[in-house]
Amino acid sequence: MLHVRIQTEFLTRIMSSSDVVARILAGRERVVRGQKVPLRTQLLLRTIGLDPRPRYTHSVARQRADFGALTAAGAGRLREVEVADHQGPHGVCIRVYRPRGTRDEVLPALLYLHGGGFVIGSVDSHDALTRRLAEDAHCVVASVDYRLAPEHPFPAAVDDAHDALRWLCAHAQELGVDAWRIAVGGDSAGGNLAAVVSQLALAEGGPTPRLQFLIYPSVTSRSEHPSRAELADGFLLSTPHVDWYLSTYTGGAPAHDDIRLSPLCAERLNGLPQALVVVAGLDPLHDEGLDYAARLTAAGVAVEVLDLPGMIHGFVNLDGFLPEADAALTTMIDALKRTLHVSGA
Repeated sequence: MLHVRIQTEFLTRIMSSSDVVARILAGRERVVRGQKVPLRTQLLLRTIGLDPRPRYTHSVARQRADFGALTAAGAGRLREVEVADHQGPHGVCIRVYRPRGTRDEVLPALLYLHGGGFVIGSVDSHDALTRRLAEDAHCVVASVDYRLAPEHPFPAAVDDAHDALRWLCAHAQELGVDAWRIAVGGDSAGGNLAAVVSQLALAEGGPTPRLQFLIYPSVTSRSEHPSRAELADGFLLSTPHVDWYLSTYTGGAPAHDDIRLSPLCAERLNGLPQALVVVAGLDPLHDEGLDYAARLTAAGVAVEVLDLPGMIHGFVNLDGFLPEADAALTTMIDALKRTLHVSGA
């Protein structure tokens, strides 16, 4: 743990350097897939890249500690909102955030599923993000601390996410939530779970969310999209790390045709909730996110896509380090708020 703290303190010092120093440390400007890599992003990537060992070769405990330290250091301003922990199904913690001064309001809600490859991450690692979502989108956010692999392999996370949606719908009135305006969302692995839960809820006849908020979602276990190869390494999330996450999550070889793992492989997407799909231009998952959005659109689902050039996987937890990530968060939360607060959305 001491090593993790030293590494994080070093990164924080580097990221707080002046633009002149940052340019010297970051090296020559880069253009990848026609996108200029922003200065602070390039500095972050180069600094993290000083570790000669790929992150997925460390123990699960070390990866969890590293991720927690990175998200804590990289988070932006902590919003002051009301926070309460609830015990959901299977004893899973569901942390509920509410904007201050809204006790007399019935608000829309977002069931939030954190990222981390189904192996790392927690409600704590995403606390700054979910606070910002609650305050800036003026909604209740219910963040789910679903069970993680390898201790709880697939489909435990799916079961927890689906049960959490049922729990939120069942407790909507006591939480001051409009049961007709509940969205489900998440980043990366959480985006996968949000897409999966939307499909499962529709298949079983509800309760069904009104919106899918999918932030650079993992939607297929196959490495068949060009961005997986073209952005395979050097952009925070590597393709080998994706493969390690999926193998750890499934306990071996992924079942590629199981929609609970790969929602992109579903034969029919008709009738699913409208979707707000966010993809990062410098993310190995970029192309599969666009593919899923295109398939939803072809199925008649209303879709808004935010394709953010120069952004890397994980940017939603790095708004304190990266000014471009802070701006991107403002853009996507504005879109979420606009959709959630439309009557009948």
